[in-house]
Amino acid sequence: MIVYPSCAITVSDFYYEHYGFCPICQAPTRFVARHAWFRDHYHCDACGSLPRQRALIQVIGQVFADWRQMDIFEPSPSGPASERLKRDSSHYVSSYCFAGIAPGTMHDGFRCEDVERLTFPDASFDLVVTQEVFEHVFDYRRGFREVMRVLRRGGAHVFTTPKYSHLRRSEDRATRRDGRVVHLHDPEYHGNPIDEGGSLVTVHYGDDLPEIIWHETHCPTTAYVIRESRTGTIADFMDVFVTRKL
Repeated sequence: MIVYPSCAITVSDFYYEHYGFCPICQAPTRFVARHAWFRDHYHCDACGSLPRQRALIQVIGQVFADWRQMDIFEPSPSGPASERLKRDSSHYVSSYCFAGIAPGTMHDGFRCEDVERLTFPDASFDLVVTQEVFEHVFDYRRGFREVMRVLRRGGAHVFTTPKYSHLRRSEDRATRRDGRVVHLHDPEYHGNPIDEGGSLVTVHYGDDLPEIIWHETHCPTTAYVIRESRTGTIADFMDVFVTRKL
């Protein structure tokens, strides 16, 4: 049995259910977990969303009340949060990074973009949203700079990525040298909506993530952490980061 005293949640035999309100569905729902790792298994019974996806939409709604009228770009969209953004935004653009395809071109009906070298003009968007993307970017420092470049002044990068509480300094896991991937630690892969083999993890972020972004962009980053049973946002790695372009 696993007990979470702060919210009176008890998990027994890897099953838990709770009735609440889904920020993505915008309706009462039931949240169900059939595994103790809530981050990947605590689903909304209606839309199938995960805790980090619900937290992302909740932060966007609270911090950017007029997000539906904003120009939004989302690299590598996936899941119910992306579907909500696409459905409700007046101007939503998405892309995937396809190996061997030139950025800025279309492939299988989708735009190809690489966050290390985006093809959009400067100041194209009000919001850039990334979900579980920047832990897979080799030159993530350049990626943060590129996101800020395509944002308008006053715009923001809203993103989720695992931040490890035991790490003071971020830890590179893999790099590129002479066009080859060099593993600095045992390879680690996460699920990828366009690649069954998954995406290689290139970095474990630590407490210095806002410092890294500031050093590259001179833009401040705020971390929002929502953990509440009512919205089914109880899980590990629940940080939602917002970097504002000054």
